[in-house]
Amino acid sequence: MDKPLAVKVRNLITYIDNARGFQLIAAPDCPYRNHIGALLTDVVLQAGLNYQHIVAPRVYKVLNDYPVAYTVNRFAAVLQKHSLETVLDWHDCEKQIRMIRILEFCKAQGIQNSYQLKLYLVNSKSNSEKFKSIRGIGDKTYDYLLKLLGVESVAVDRHVYKFVSDAGIIYKNYKEAKQIVEYAADMMQISRRTLDYSIWLYMSNKKRAVQFELFFE
Repeated sequence: MDKPLAVKVRNLITYIDNARGFQLIAAPDCPYRNHIGALLTDVVLQAGLNYQHIVAPRVYKVLNDYPVAYTVNRFAAVLQKHSLETVLDWHDCEKQIRMIRILEFCKAQGIQNSYQLKLYLVNSKSNSEKFKSIRGIGDKTYDYLLKLLGVESVAVDRHVYKFVSDAGIIYKNYKEAKQIVEYAADMMQISRRTLDYSIWLYMSNKKRAVQFELFFE
């Protein structure tokens, strides 16, 4: 029998309180959230790729090599001049097309900078659904963008799914897993972004520790 959501939230808090080595570490602000070029590069590339070795170097390349690309129109001009493939250093057509779709959407909605994008997304559920109607923008990518913009949200990735499962909690879908973590943060009176970040660090360190042990077996 499925347990009520409130019970699942309390169970997660209990697991957090007793998880060996778990620490609450404040989520840092995204250093490039005011640079549309770097921000959207992160959002478009992050799904399904190793962040440290593949995504991050390309994000900071856009940030450092094209500082002028901090608005939608300026970024579009940079892409037109140097080519999307060159700027992103990425050859996969699907992610390139996804970037073009996002830029076209922002232009159509009169969005030019990160502040306007944030206001648009949090202004109404209708706006968020319109943005998620862009092909390739699912719930996780959308919530990930919100986090980069400084919005209190949890982006449920494989680390969060595994953490919730390790707590012995059965969730129905993405939405419920997200609610469980977000409501737990609220009850603990901490930032949702901080709990998300702390889970990511904990699970990443735990995975590395397991890999280290297997290496020396």
